[in-house]
Amino acid sequence: RVFATALAVQLPASLRRVEWIVRVAALGSVGQAAMSVPVLRVGVVRTAVIEGIVLDQYHLGEDADSWCIQTGTQGLYKCHAGRSERMMGDRFGIGDVVTVSLDLDARTLALCINNETFFPPFQDVRGPVVPAICAGPDTVATLTLENCCFW
Repeated sequence: RVFATALAVQLPASLRRVEWIVRVAALGSVGQAAMSVPVLRVGVVRTAVIEGIVLDQYHLGEDADSWCIQTGTQGLYKCHAGRSERMMGDRFGIGDVVTVSLDLDARTLALCINNETFFPPFQDVRGPVVPAICAGPDTVATLTLENCCFW
């Protein structure tokens, strides 16, 4: 399966607490899978592994260096190190806002959808990291990264 991964600009290593939002403007499936549910992952990946990533083969959350949430066929998942854990809450989609809160001092990554938290934050998140988004092979999406703030 081919996945498309996009990485945002690198966050300065001096930033310890950062928050940004991902706004989902469009989300759907194309081709033979037009009736299938789109798969989209939102999270972060460690900068130490970026140079070795082949963007159309990398699957966010499948290694120990990335953390994400996924919307897909059965709902909402929390993904890290190749494990996908089903969480409470519905899929996210068009019009939804995913808020990503990274605290490298506490080593946590919290993600919420439309200001609702459906699962506990990831623990033991090691930085530095960059924001990342991964779409399934038949998924088309229009997303914006906005309101990045740090303290």
